[in-house]
Amino acid sequence: MDDQYLPFIDPADFDTAKYQDKLFIHGPIGNGKSREKTGRTNLIDLINQFTENDVIVWDNFLDDLIRRDTDNARKALEIISSKEVSSLLVALKPKYLELYRRHNKIPELYGYGISSSREKIRNMIKSMGIT
Repeated sequence: MDDQYLPFIDPADFDTAKYQDKLFIHGPIGNGKSREKTGRTNLIDLINQFTENDVIVWDNFLDDLIRRDTDNARKALEIISSKEVSSLLVALKPKYLELYRRHNKIPELYGYGISSSREKIRNMIKSMGIT
């Protein structure tokens, strides 16, 4: 607002997750999982465009799938994680949180639940008010 910005507040366990090159991200609405638009295309056609230098972000995972059952979701994750890329970040849409966050059994993906400490946010707001 008015050329001011909120600083990045690292979520719980961020020090572990930041070193993973493939993440399955989940967490409640408004915790900063994503900010991108979604689109739809054939998954195989899409991953054939990826190179080893690409960073891939799949925001609101499951929204772009025609079938959203756990078996189809797992197959989609297996397909997308099979391609060698620089980084792969898959952010689960919050409405599927309870159903899918415990079903990530893809060995190539590191499951990472985003949560924030109220104390960290409180301290950040307090310090911004002081300065």
